[in-house]
Amino acid sequence: MNTNGKVVILITGMPCTDKSSIAKILSEDLNNNLRPTYTEKRVHLVNMKDYFLETNYKTVEIKKPDSDQKIKYKIYETTDNYDWDKLNEEMIKDDGGAIIFGNFIDVEKIKFKINFSFFLDMSISLCKKTIIDKKILPLKSKTDENNVKLNSYFEHVFIPLYDKIKDDVKINKFFNVKTCSEEEINKIYGNLYDALISLIQKQLE
Repeated sequence: MNTNGKVVILITGMPCTDKSSIAKILSEDLNNNLRPTYTEKRVHLVNMKDYFLETNYKTVEIKKPDSDQKIKYKIYETTDNYDWDKLNEEMIKDDGGAIIFGNFIDVEKIKFKINFSFFLDMSISLCKKTIIDKKILPLKSKTDENNVKLNSYFEHVFIPLYDKIKDDVKINKFFNVKTCSEEEINKIYGNLYDALISLIQKQLE
């Protein structure tokens, strides 16, 4: 627990794994089930996208395979692209618990303790397909150049990023998203909720 008594839950993982929906349901359940029996304070949602510094996007050039041509793209998930001071200031307030969710967090920049953390994983192939289908990245069409851009983004950004998060953050439990269906997300949420309650109970013993 943090010095101000705040309990911090982190839900992170691959893009398109429905972290926001799971975080929202979790906050509702914790607020309904734990209040007022255990505490009068509420659990708040903290979306890492709210701390984006859009002017700090880093542009990278990569060389096309078997070509001298280069492709430019912006990297969104970098340490410099977040307002860590603002996040830290808000997290030290004694205003109840917090559920942080998002694709990225840098534990070297935060000044608070993450008490429980969960990682939503997904195969690279499914993640790429979902990004294209949901137009998460600015890919205008399914061209060869966009395929190269997406593949390079995974190679140079996503995979190293999530490997680092797995190394830096003590993940309490991993969940593998295979279909992105509503039924599967509900099942994953149920398992995550049970795991969290079990972890809380162990700390209270």
